[in-house]
Amino acid sequence: MSYQRPTRPADLEAQISFLGTQEGGRRRPVKSGYRPNHDFGLPGELNDAQHEYPQEWVLPGTTTPALLWLLLPERQAGRLLPGFRFTVQEGGRVVGHGEITRVLNRALEGKGLAAEAQRAISTFPTAARDAHRHSSGHRAELLTSGVCGCFYCCATYPPNAINDWVDEDASGEGQTAICPRCGIDSVIGDRSGFEITKAFLEMMRSYWF
Repeated sequence: MSYQRPTRPADLEAQISFLGTQEGGRRRPVKSGYRPNHDFGLPGELNDAQHEYPQEWVLPGTTTPALLWLLLPERQAGRLLPGFRFTVQEGGRVVGHGEITRVLNRALEGKGLAAEAQRAISTFPTAARDAHRHSSGHRAELLTSGVCGCFYCCATYPPNAINDWVDEDASGEGQTAICPRCGIDSVIGDRSGFEITKAFLEMMRSYWF
C-alpha cells in the first residue's frame, strides 16, 4: 500500500537517529508512514506520531531528517522547541532518539523559563548537542564501549565500573547510567562515535553544566 501523507500540515521537523540492531534497535528498515511511540517527557505517557522521510527506506543504525505528525498534538501544547530531545519507541522498547529541528505547529512552541533553556541549547555547537544525545537511554551502547567518561566530573572508566542505572524500561532494567564517581547521569561511551578524552569531557561540561 502506497504512503498517504496526512491532510493537515506536519507538527514538527526532527532529526531521527535509529539504534543499530545490535544496540537493541529494529531488525528491519522503516519508511514513510511509520508510526512509533515517542517519549516527549510527560511522565508515564507516550505519544504516537507518523513519520515522513525524504528517502524510501531508513535502515537501523542510521540518522535521517523527518516530518512528524503527532496523533494528539494538544498534549504537547506550549512544550516544544528546536533542540528538544525525545526517544522513539515501540511500546517500552527504545529504537531511536530524536531532536526537534523546527516546530511547525505554533501551538506547540514552548514558553517560559524551560523554553529559554531550550533556545540556549539550540545555540550550542553541533558536536555538543549530538554527543549529549548519547548520555541517556544508552545502556546497550555503553556496555559495548571500550571506555566511558562523565562530563560532570571528567572521570573515565570501563563500562563494568557502572553499577547504577535509571530510566527503567518495561522489563524494569535501567537504561541510563549513573557515574560511579560523582553520581550524575552524564556518562558517554566511545561507542557513541566520540573519543572519550579529557578535552572532550571538559568541552561538554562547559556547555551542559
